[in-house]
Amino acid sequence: MSFIILQQHTVEVEALSGLMSVVYDDDGSGGFNASFAIQNCPSECDLENRQCDHDDKCSCKEGRRGLRCSKISCPGDCGSSNGRGLCNFKTGICLCNFGFVGEDCSETVNDCQSVTSYSNVDFLDTPHSPLPRFAGSLLADGRGNLWVFGGFSHSTGTPLNDVRAYDTKTNSWLPVTILRDGLNPPELPTGRYFHASAFLHDSIYVYGGLADGSRYLKDFWRFNIITR
Repeated sequence: MSFIILQQHTVEVEALSGLMSVVYDDDGSGGFNASFAIQNCPSECDLENRQCDHDDKCSCKEGRRGLRCSKISCPGDCGSSNGRGLCNFKTGICLCNFGFVGEDCSETVNDCQSVTSYSNVDFLDTPHSPLPRFAGSLLADGRGNLWVFGGFSHSTGTPLNDVRAYDTKTNSWLPVTILRDGLNPPELPTGRYFHASAFLHDSIYVYGGLADGSRYLKDFWRFNIITR
């Protein structure tokens, strides 16, 4: 994990990847103070919402996410019964449909409002404001649309497994809904970054990539942009 602080203020961050870097640009006017703690298992994994996983890593308990695991995963099921959004079961973050924002997709915006007016814009994950990321894939479908898959998000500290579409004709993000298999949640790839990808015959093909700081993937996935 890496982060850049442009103004003087106190910030608390958590590196879920096991790596953290600090970029400091000094113009001669001051400095900075930093403290850190390593959450080892089991001695330092004693918070109410944490547990030691099978890799002896201190992770959030089921149903919890975020810094200090203080947030509820997909609160209120993201308003899925009312068509407000869907839950990303891998990250525990709501994927809000167009016109809805917020951690549980309960807040509404109209065409005249700007999503950037929210103070937590980097943590919102909506069809018209995807999470910032790096090392994802970007593919063109030949119809004027660009398709984004995966990448690593500093906002969540995790690899992503979402699919996003951008219309170059209108310069806007398009809602992308992964269809359910009956009553079952849609089967989604493991979140990843630095993966290989290609677009062929209306489908996005994805192979491999990096799931975390040390686990390399070798699975193969296809996503049809027509049938979803």
